[in-house]
Amino acid sequence: KLGHLALSQALALISFRHRCAVQSIAVTTLIEPARVEAALATAQPHHKMASLAASAAPRLVLHFDVNETIMVADPAGGDSFEDVLNKMLAKTAFVRRKDGGAVDDAASPSDLEWRDGVPLHDDGGDPEEALWLRWEKPLDGSKMASTTECLKAHRKTFTETFKRFSGIKQELAAQLRLPPGEWDACFKTDDGKHHRFLPAFFETLRVLLDSGRDVSLVIRTFGSDGPTVALALRAWIAGRHPTVKGPQQAPNWVQRDRIFEGKYDAAGRYTLTPPLNDDGRGACLDEAAAVALMEEPRSATVIRDDYAWWAKHDEAPSAGKPFWITRGSDCHHIFFDDHIRNSDRKSIVAARCRSSPTDAFVALDGPATRALHGAYLVRVPTILPVRDQRWFLDRIAACERRRAELLGPLLA
Repeated sequence: KLGHLALSQALALISFRHRCAVQSIAVTTLIEPARVEAALATAQPHHKMASLAASAAPRLVLHFDVNETIMVADPAGGDSFEDVLNKMLAKTAFVRRKDGGAVDDAASPSDLEWRDGVPLHDDGGDPEEALWLRWEKPLDGSKMASTTECLKAHRKTFTETFKRFSGIKQELAAQLRLPPGEWDACFKTDDGKHHRFLPAFFETLRVLLDSGRDVSLVIRTFGSDGPTVALALRAWIAGRHPTVKGPQQAPNWVQRDRIFEGKYDAAGRYTLTPPLNDDGRGACLDEAAAVALMEEPRSATVIRDDYAWWAKHDEAPSAGKPFWITRGSDCHHIFFDDHIRNSDRKSIVAARCRSSPTDAFVALDGPATRALHGAYLVRVPTILPVRDQRWFLDRIAACERRRAELLGPLLA
């Protein structure tokens, strides 16, 4: 129901003649639950539904965060391969207070236990039972170790401090070990022995392109690693990836003129600035032009997003890396990021919507953005695509099914 409410808000009611102020947009205020229930109960075949069925495979615009989503080493940011594996596990191992109180109020690690009841100092028991890999919040009040105040210092040394999880770390390292051979530097971690980028990322693109899907790629980062991803994509397309073959028909992906800096201005409008070139800095693209560029068929774009704006706004969802929904568009934007939070107050991805291509985009608030998870945005517990090369593909298929479920009653 929450998903229907969010999409009603995002796709139908932005153009309502008594438009609410952007900051007051909320799932529970723009549409009554009874209307959604009625739509679900009375939905009949309709010419728009027929149109939806005809476009069952929409144009995909896939947004991938870089660090700890598809990249498992960040030398520029000071994180080694070992550091990143530790941080990945610290984000999926959950702790709770022994006395049932709030985790954030714990004075020291001695107040905590793993979510399966095992003490922090105990290395026994199945470590998988302490992990939480789902979007829904645990009912027991447990919280990820990486954001627990008294455990933050152990994020980069997580499996050395909590040896219970060392076996999982070894398993992940084995999954990411490079085969023997000489490989392009862009594919190698700092130790020269492991994949810098998840093979699942390239396998996802290969399968989609080889199946004939109209897919556009947008690489999103707050850091300086975008050009390295561009190098890796070009090397993969040229057939030089260590384990994933290139696509049958090579797209002309991620040329120098497709690398941008995304910025919010003082009024909250989003723009793209092209990189420096021989003629000086090119003109900025406004938000509508930026979205049109990203939606160009079978294109690839790299964007360095506006970390300063997000931090200045206390990591509010509406100030994060934007993605876009346009009512009636055949483009389906899906954003993968390890840092998406199931929180109304803090997250890293901003949903921005408009009712037609001629309207301005408006940002959705936290509740509405959260409700789009599983249809337009996907939190990435990175150990899952390390273990399963089809993980991103399965999530894309699930998002397409969910989008059709949400749009169907609304269109009818």
